[in-house]
Amino acid sequence: MWFRTVILVIVFSGFLSAIGSSAFAQHDSFSDSAVFELRAFMDTYYGYDFGKPTGDKRLPFLYNHTRHNSFSINLAFIQLNMDHKKFRSRLGIQGGTYVSDNYAGEPAMLRHFSEANVGVRISKKRNLWLDVGILPSHIGFESAISTDNVNLSRSLVAELSPYYMAGARLIYKTQQGWEFEALLYNGWQRIQRPNGSSYLSGGTRMTFESEKYKFNWSTFIGTDSPSSNVYMRYFSNVYSTWSLGKRAEFTLNADVGTEHLSKLMNSYGTWMGFAAVGRVAIGEKWKIGGRAELYYDPERVIVGVPPIYEFRASGVAVNADLTIHKGVYLRWEFRWLNYQEMAIQNSTFITAQKDNFFFIGSLAIDMNRKW
Repeated sequence: MWFRTVILVIVFSGFLSAIGSSAFAQHDSFSDSAVFELRAFMDTYYGYDFGKPTGDKRLPFLYNHTRHNSFSINLAFIQLNMDHKKFRSRLGIQGGTYVSDNYAGEPAMLRHFSEANVGVRISKKRNLWLDVGILPSHIGFESAISTDNVNLSRSLVAELSPYYMAGARLIYKTQQGWEFEALLYNGWQRIQRPNGSSYLSGGTRMTFESEKYKFNWSTFIGTDSPSSNVYMRYFSNVYSTWSLGKRAEFTLNADVGTEHLSKLMNSYGTWMGFAAVGRVAIGEKWKIGGRAELYYDPERVIVGVPPIYEFRASGVAVNADLTIHKGVYLRWEFRWLNYQEMAIQNSTFITAQKDNFFFIGSLAIDMNRKW
């Protein structure tokens, strides 16, 4: 897998070099109509789980910074963006432990694309776009790119909802700060539609953003079930972010979803998650952040097997961030999770609440160049 990633990065880097040379050579001829952006990102980390898991990977419901007592790369990618007033494109190649964990169900070659999409503007008078391909998820306030987030680790609501989608989206932006999206895609975090399923999924997103406030409401409706036995999933995510002066910000997030479990019993499984996140800047280079969270999935619709006991979890995280240089970040985080797990005692399944303490240290670089 890593060999394929290296080959893809080499090929893609060569492609970028050729594009870049051509762009600079012809800068005067199209600079008014096309803008290229190259972004390179790498998040290296060391993690230590005080529960000392027997394997090198910690909790099965987490996908970022998951390796125990090991130096690893969580995510590394290189991406080329092209923006024109009438069309645009995104192409990114990725690798790392996040990719190994979160894209394990995707075809081997497709899992190395962080984004691969093309968009066209379909209205001359309005800011209305159609994008098709592998897209970032429209759900949630955290992304896979750690430097874009307040906390180093991801919240449970982020880890247990989609990071990416594959399909088409229609986006309309207004001059008053509103943005509306309608989406049609292959499924709940799917690049390739599951075997036996002939149904597409859909979703919406509504966002309002001003200088000091952001509100977002995202929805999902769809299924990954085989065509002969369809079980629908319905999901809603709402969050708001406030800028508290020039040095502080605060976010509140709430998720709720339900899925049809049995047509015979007409039963549904419902889950919900909550997160509160804040950060304060201290001086020009230091930032201190924190998070409190809850997650409840009694039928284990999202968390997964075994389905014989409910899943509930809560936790807090505290992190400190240092900007060493523009685009270079050193971050530390201590995280505590309390969750219900299953064990076997005297040949009987039992459940118990378990505490998990985890430390993460990260050195990340995030560089952008436009021409």
